[in-house]
Amino acid sequence: MPDSNAPSRSWYAVSLVLVLAATIVGVVSTVISINAVALQPVEFPGSVEFDVEQPGRWIVCAETTDGSVPVHPHFDIEFSFNGEEVIPLVTDSMGLTYTIGSRRGAGVGHVELPRGGRWTLSGVRPVDAVDDGVRYSYVFGPDPISAVFLPILIGGGVGVILLTIGVGIWGLVFWLRMKALQATGTEG
Repeated sequence: MPDSNAPSRSWYAVSLVLVLAATIVGVVSTVISINAVALQPVEFPGSVEFDVEQPGRWIVCAETTDGSVPVHPHFDIEFSFNGEEVIPLVTDSMGLTYTIGSRRGAGVGHVELPRGGRWTLSGVRPVDAVDDGVRYSYVFGPDPISAVFLPILIGGGVGVILLTIGVGIWGLVFWLRMKALQATGTEG
């Protein structure tokens, strides 16, 4: 019969529940993070109209769906509002790259859209470029960086705290039970 000062074995179950909760929080925050990326396809040369709900930073990336490295020849890419206001794409000095399953992307640039409403994104070859007749796949959309990293940071923080408490409880219960077992063994 264990010493009455030893913690109950049910604390091991509490520890396991906390570790499982940490794992679930990690998985859910990762799924939320991946689903936050809302990039829309477009082919250049070409254009597409789209609605902007809120002003902010938008990105353009070259993308492939077969796992190959994206090719992005130079295009003059611009966003226009009602055919009046034209905002050229700013080339990023440090390129964003991503892989999601067989989708691979490479950042081309960004733009700050100052207002919501109906916008047009267009990509045309520069005047001095040779037209090879090929249409290249790109994606565009609101910059997903904060939408991707915020759930990971919050979920990761909560997960680490739960995991630490769960493992700490398990270790403490194990240590106290071993100490109580040794105490009963030396008394007898």
